[in-house]
Amino acid sequence: MIEIDIKDIIKTIGSLPPLPQISIKLIQMLNNPDTKVGDLVELIKMEQALTVDILKIVNSPYYGLRKEVISIRQAVNYLGFVNLKSLIIALSTKKFMQKGDKYDILLWRHSVSVALISKIITEKLNIYNAEEMFVAGLLHDIGKVVLNKNIPDTYKPIMDEVMMTGISFEEIEKKVLGFTHAAVGLFLVQEWNLGERLKNVVFYHHNPPLASEFIQETAVVNLADKLSNYNGFGFYKNFDISPETPALNILNISKDQLIRINDENIDKIKEEMEVF
Repeated sequence: MIEIDIKDIIKTIGSLPPLPQISIKLIQMLNNPDTKVGDLVELIKMEQALTVDILKIVNSPYYGLRKEVISIRQAVNYLGFVNLKSLIIALSTKKFMQKGDKYDILLWRHSVSVALISKIITEKLNIYNAEEMFVAGLLHDIGKVVLNKNIPDTYKPIMDEVMMTGISFEEIEKKVLGFTHAAVGLFLVQEWNLGERLKNVVFYHHNPPLASEFIQETAVVNLADKLSNYNGFGFYKNFDISPETPALNILNISKDQLIRINDENIDKIKEEMEVF
């Protein structure tokens, strides 16, 4: 069980963004195995924008279906409860993360690329549900987004310094704020009641060996984060991956194997980034 002292965080950043009420209701229903598909369909259909977003993504290159899905019932039946929940979380997060300044846009693109790469690594290594790992990758830096929106006058200079010097976010954040974006992200995931797996991944994604649970999933997101920076979808210029990276050992994969997976899928990653 992860525990953090949230007093300083709340004092510094103020309130956290809530999930939309319909998302909360849908997640609750999707967590209940007795929920009927018809009830889900009727609730989703009440939100036209959500209906459009779900159908758009289900019919996108992300899923690569041969036949167009034209109704929410078809989409729900195709996705299943676990994947639909992941998509609902992703769409809710998108509304919060995407709008804003150049740093919001950069953070969003980085998060989407980490999500896509996390999904690919998970599929290649057959570790866990790939769609849930997509969400883990999408949320890994949610703390940075919250900080940029809530205390921009303090956090933008931190991002500027990272861009100019290559010093890690964690080092500068601790010096300036006294806590890191990972702690803020953990706090948000707790508030959104998204479960222990996501809490561990978000909090330990920079140091997977410290995770007492879900260490493989945390290692996946750690490597996806590094590959995203390696591909130029991040704050660090000319980023390279050390062959001694602990996450490689956790997943029993070499740097060369990881880079090969990345290079084989980079065109797909770039194409699917545009979907979101």
